[in-house]
Parts: sequence; C-alpha cells; structure tokens
Amino acid sequence: MDFTLLGDGIDWFSRAGTVAGVGSWTWFFFRKRSRKRTVVKFFGHENLTIAIPMRSLANRRAVDEADLNAASRLRSFLEHLGLTVTLDFVNPDGSIDLTTPGLIVICGPKSSDDVAHALATDPRFQFVKRESQWVIHDALADMEYESPMDVDGSDVDIAYIARARRKAGSRHSFISIAGIHSAGSAVAVDFLSSVKNLRELLKGNSVGPFSLLVSGDFSRAPFVVHESSRLS
Repeated sequence: MDFTLLGDGIDWFSRAGTVAGVGSWTWFFFRKRSRKRTVVKFFGHENLTIAIPMRSLANRRAVDEADLNAASRLRSFLEHLGLTVTLDFVNPDGSIDLTTPGLIVICGPKSSDDVAHALATDPRFQFVKRESQWVIHDALADMEYESPMDVDGSDVDIAYIARARRKAGSRHSFISIAGIHSAGSAVAVDFLSSVKNLRELLKGNSVGPFSLLVSGDFSRAPFVVHESSRLS
C-alpha cells in the first residue's frame, strides 16, 4: 500500500472538510447579518425598548400573562439577532413617553390614553368601543373586525400593528402592537417574529407610518400562540 497516497488522501479530505466548514460558517454569518439589517430597518434602531402595561390590582402591581408572553418572545427574537432590548412598562395610569427612541409598545387604547391619542391619527384603522366590547373599524373597507373571543368564545384574536406617530405631524414614531384582547398582542408578536414577514412589510413602506391587522389562534394552559396571518 502506498502510504504517501493514503496520507495525501486523508489530507485532502481534511482540507475539504475545513473549506466546507468555513463556507458554512460564512453563509451563516452573512445570513444572520442580513436578517439583522432587516429587523433594524423595520424597528428603526439597534437599541430597543419594549413596553407593556403595568396594572394595579388590590394594592399590588401585576402584568397580564399574554402581554408578558408577547414581550418575552419578541425580546428573545430580537436579542437572538444581536439587538439590545430593554423591558419597560406603561404606567398603571396609562402614561408613557412615546418619544423614547426605538420604542415598541404592546398596549391598546383601553389601557392607555397616550396610546389611544397616538393611534387616533391612523386614517384607516380605529379602535372603537361597542358597549362592553372593542372592535377595530376599517375605514377603507368600511367594515368592523370583532374578536372571535367575543363572538363565539374561540381561542382566536385579532391584533393591530403599526408604525405610529406620537401625534399628527410628529417626527417621533414607535411600533404599536395592540390586540383587541391581550392574547391578540401575542398573536401580533408571533407574526412579527418572522424575518420573512418583516421583509414583506418593508416592501410596502420602509420608514413611514403604516398599519395592518393580523389574526391567529392560541391555547390557554399554558398560553401558546400556534399561528398568525395577515388580515389586511
């Protein structure tokens, strides 16, 4: 047996394996960098703050399980791509500084007048209270979206996602996530935790205000979102 040839063969395979390993690492590196660029472009900053409502209950403060689930999942998604994320809270009285750079607010108009005033500038979608229930009115389609949770009690909710202005004409914008119920906010985060979905949204509007509705189903014990999709 020619051990020189055998050694050369082993060396070739070793080099090929090294090249393949480097190629795989390079592909992964550039793929992750591309994904990060997409996410930073969508959310506007590399340093982000996620705010969820803090509630006062019987002399103690608490957060909703679905809100916490949404914030935790979004934070995990963003940090995995190399962004810096801070968790903050909408005060129990609903006040929040909407001029904070890189702000993502997981909160609807029911829990914050500041958020309600900001979302009121949206020319298409409006949260409207009908007796004891909230709906989302679509001015373009002239129709209202009710949560299936209110219609038949099913574990499906609808959520609003927007890059909203703090007020009309303001240069300050923030990402708004608001379910008709808190479960809907987690549904919205499920939708946004997809780089593919973010790229599609950026095709329509890369930096300016936008808004859309999504829906999805979930289970309650434990709370888990199963799927989400765009409604409009």
